[in-house]
Amino acid sequence: MDSSMEKRLEKVAENFMSRDTFTDQFVEIFRNNKMHCGQIISGSKSYYHQSHPTHVYIANSNICTKKHKKVWFGDIDLTTDAKQLQQISKEIGVPLYLFYEMDARWKEPDFVNDAVFKITDKDITLASLKYKSHFEERQGKWRITKEVEKRMRGE
Repeated sequence: MDSSMEKRLEKVAENFMSRDTFTDQFVEIFRNNKMHCGQIISGSKSYYHQSHPTHVYIANSNICTKKHKKVWFGDIDLTTDAKQLQQISKEIGVPLYLFYEMDARWKEPDFVNDAVFKITDKDITLASLKYKSHFEERQGKWRITKEVEKRMRGE
């Protein structure tokens, strides 16, 4: 391999490693709130969706902040994990942004177009209009829309 190729590969690796900030501090804050980095809620994503059809479940999600970039990854059920995430936002002192796997895994997060939810200590809001047809707030909790629920059941 020539030296120019080696330098390019080193630069790619350096950028990749510097993107995520899984510091002990963040790992500890999430762990103290029962949110373990890399957590898996269910061995079968489709089974979990079928068992909890109205829940907002995002498998392999990424949580980022504008200041720290990616700080956590794993499965999220926003319907059951909302209070913990709001507490984490309060402890960190900045909003958390929830992304689908591919929208923050290998590239810089686009907070305007790709973030699904913005989570603060006060509330949880849709971060992008792109997902307006997927989620709605009902009875103070986020749920998938009836249209998405029907599609998941094959109707």
